[in-house]
Amino acid sequence: MYKVSIIIPIYNVERYIEKCIRTLMNQSLDDIEYIFVNDASTDKSMDILNSLLELFPSNKSCIRIINHDNNKGLAAARNSGYKVASGEYIICCDSDDYVSLDMYKKMYEVAKKEDADVVYCDYYGVYKKKNIYYTQYKENINKNYLKYILCGEIHNGLWNKLVKKNIWDKLGNLFFEGINMWEDVLVSTRIAFYCKRISYIPEALYYYNQTNVNAYTKKWNNNSVENVISAMNIILDFYKEHKISNEYLMFFILRSKFLLLTHCSNSIKDKIRSIHTEANEYIFKFPGITFTNKIELWCTINSFEYVPIFIRYIKELIKNFIR
Repeated sequence: MYKVSIIIPIYNVERYIEKCIRTLMNQSLDDIEYIFVNDASTDKSMDILNSLLELFPSNKSCIRIINHDNNKGLAAARNSGYKVASGEYIICCDSDDYVSLDMYKKMYEVAKKEDADVVYCDYYGVYKKKNIYYTQYKENINKNYLKYILCGEIHNGLWNKLVKKNIWDKLGNLFFEGINMWEDVLVSTRIAFYCKRISYIPEALYYYNQTNVNAYTKKWNNNSVENVISAMNIILDFYKEHKISNEYLMFFILRSKFLLLTHCSNSIKDKIRSIHTEANEYIFKFPGITFTNKIELWCTINSFEYVPIFIRYIKELIKNFIR
């Protein structure tokens, strides 16, 4: 058994993959299993990968490459990686991102020392002009981890969370093929239910690339909206099956609706507004968003469109100035 299995889906990332591979191949932790899943990439990504791997012959025995005959999407690629993963712990890495050279050693050592079900860390958002540090620190993490995950107060990405394989195994259905937007939320919110011992590293070890315009999270369309709706309903059904109903789930619904109303076309906004209206009364109690976001969400749900449009315009100006 490897100490850590890393699942790395690959699809048309030729501009970014070299930095990702070099930081993975130079990890300070030994006994890492690298699982690259080629999701029928059509550019030079695999050529770059294969040529780089030749530079690290000592890692050859712990590298697996899975090839899809056709493009199946991120969820299917991660499923393919998970099915062959044999590590004691599993983590994902996106092939347009990169990592600190001692990321997995630090995470694994903490996991073993504290017998943690999950270890998570801070991360950098990588923008064109600068990197921005995002802290994930929260108080009483063992008691409130599920709340923080459902509310979005801790990022739901799987790339900064090292999770015991036997926790992954509890889910059964892991990633749902065809749901490629919010596929990580779909997994992290259900894994959190089984995690009892949580450890946190107050250091940014992962570099989350925000410059790839072709990333799934950058390409919103009607299918993306349907993906998020499907993911939300699967998660709610999961907690209903486990007989859990609390305000955290109401916050999760609000978080989902806020994202959907921000990205969906005007033609389906009424449909989104009508989803799970029982959560609307919790808007101003929602801890996962700022007060400005709460006003924006309340106005959008109640069809006062001009206020959130103006707020988003001002926020975008500020973001562009900072980045």
